[in-house]
Amino acid sequence: TADQLLKAVVDRVLPLLGRGDLLARLSADEFALLQSEVLGSHDVTSLIDSVLSVLAIPFRLEGQELFVTASAGIAWTGENVAGADELMSHASLALRNAKQFGSGGYRWYSILLAEEVEWTLRLHNQLQHALSEEQFELHYQPVVEASSREIVGVEALLRWHHPEQGLLCARDFIQAIETGGLMVEVTDWVLRTACSDLNRFMEQTGRMLWVSVNISSNHFVRGDVVSSVKEALEATGLAPSCLNLELVESTFLSFDEPVRMALDELRKLGVDLMIDDFGAGFSSLNYLKQVPVSRIKIDRSFIREVVSD
Repeated sequence: TADQLLKAVVDRVLPLLGRGDLLARLSADEFALLQSEVLGSHDVTSLIDSVLSVLAIPFRLEGQELFVTASAGIAWTGENVAGADELMSHASLALRNAKQFGSGGYRWYSILLAEEVEWTLRLHNQLQHALSEEQFELHYQPVVEASSREIVGVEALLRWHHPEQGLLCARDFIQAIETGGLMVEVTDWVLRTACSDLNRFMEQTGRMLWVSVNISSNHFVRGDVVSSVKEALEATGLAPSCLNLELVESTFLSFDEPVRMALDELRKLGVDLMIDDFGAGFSSLNYLKQVPVSRIKIDRSFIREVVSD
């Protein structure tokens, strides 16, 4: 049960603490650790490393093996800390930042971190307005077939007309979309817009092309990718064979059954799947036989020195 797990966590952490240290449970899965006798930052990081290490060892409860991950935020008392409330606020801010980089790590509070978090929150709010006020637009990069030198498709590239900073590339704000929980909404907008634009272009020119759209792995967790794709195709009338979805390698390597089912369903729809940045991650050719992909997009770093080394 949850109570048994919490007790087991405490049983592992308590032996690591010093005589004057204090451990308290703040909420369902959040604890506070107060160190009273600290000679330097090394004492703090050494304790945190030990805590994270013992929690990474599987727990065995009622015959089942449970895996627990943890993140930590660290705040230091000093001249700029008015009291316990502010110290806890600093630690919470550092913890929130640590969680953004995945579990199993920690972050120290700093003025720079506070400014970074404030800027990120402001960016999240601006992105909400960007979606509702139609500040996003798509640019299209042609894909050329080498043998015929004909354009066979286009890649949809997200751009943001920021009211103060002008035209921004996706790399300037994509992480804020991810952390702000807007990825599903933005991706749905990109899908509908890209399908609509391509359908209109083909009707006007009589040419057959495909369009590729990046799909975040988070979309498989936070949203229903299959429904999003179906709705975009039905709303725009675009043929499924004209839509290409770009996904990172880790999406295809997931052992999560719902993800595998979603990928199979997308292929049954007639949509093509592509591995984005192939070679930048696992770089294994063997698993290509096991995943339902039509194309691979080789990362530049993988072949940069192919003619010189």
